Amino acid sequence: MIMNYELSTADSILALFETTKAERESFVNDVVYRLETGNVDPLKIHLQVKAMEEIIARLTDRKKYPATAKVYSDHLLFAAELNGREFMFRNAKFSIRETGTAYDFSRCGDSLLKCLQSRYDAVKKDLDERKEFLKSIPVTGITNVDELTGEVEKIYPPSKSSTTSVTVTLK
Repeated sequence: MIMNYELSTADSILALFETTKAERESFVNDVVYRLETGNVDPLKIHLQVKAMEEIIARLTDRKKYPATAKVYSDHLLFAAELNGREFMFRNAKFSIRETGTAYDFSRCGDSLLKCLQSRYDAVKKDLDERKEFLKSIPVTGITNVDELTGEVEKIYPPSKSSTTSVTVTLK
């Protein structure tokens, strides 16, 4: 338990999750079963899941937590390189690969690319503005005259759907 952190180390706590695919599936099925039978508090389970997600993000999300994720990633890569490009470790296959390739076109000096990017930016701006306008239309619709064809049309707002869920803000 994290509350008894002084009695354990982070790696010994994480060792509890060193499981096979079948064990992870069994764990999830057990949680669902306990929820269905009323043996666990769904609020407590969700709080614990959200806390685990935050811990994982702080270790792996380079955009949101660049400092901790970089240190974690650097140490992981160093340790993996000692074992080769592909290797088995406990119940998992590890591979060192290039991921997240990004290209920076700002130094290409291509005038056609600049022209296309400008046109794209303008069209994207117009498209976003039109979508915002359509969202503001009353459900009954409005009459509109197409500026290109002169046709009169009745336009309606987009259909909208949403999902109700519980959000948690960790403190």
